[in-house]
Amino acid sequence: MVAGAVGLVGYLGLWGGCQPYACAAVAIAGVQGRLVCNLIDGMVATEHGRGRRDGAFWNEFPDRITDTMLLWGFGLALGQGTLGVWVALAAMGTAYIRLLGVTCGTKAYFSGPFAKQQRMAYLTVATVVMAIFPLKAWGAWIVGVLLAGTITTATVRAGKILKELNA
Repeated sequence: MVAGAVGLVGYLGLWGGCQPYACAAVAIAGVQGRLVCNLIDGMVATEHGRGRRDGAFWNEFPDRITDTMLLWGFGLALGQGTLGVWVALAAMGTAYIRLLGVTCGTKAYFSGPFAKQQRMAYLTVATVVMAIFPLKAWGAWIVGVLLAGTITTATVRAGKILKELNA
């Protein structure tokens, strides 16, 4: 969640008009830090036998908060805070659908055109471009693509879950 907060600070700086290269670097560090932390936390617990009964909760809960900070901040930086909130909700829905499938007995589906890794890659590339070019005029389109991709991912996952359940 610290990585998400770092990213949010960078995006708030971009929204507020700070030096774009510095704020973009902070935002990107938060986005990439989120991915690294997400990869390492579960791997360390599994590899070192430190997993606990509440491990699944702590693997998921901070991710939802971190994604919300990053996605909302990204939207804000482009002058589209409300759309950023919608992207964050769609990302939560995508994770919820994956976990709902597992609850129903299917495998965990992490795929989709804008799964977590693709969303974070999109944020990273768009943030680099944001530092170089003034994109606020295109903000609704840039955040809208992220929203549409995330909703598509949720739909694809739901379809895979339903297909597996009905097989």
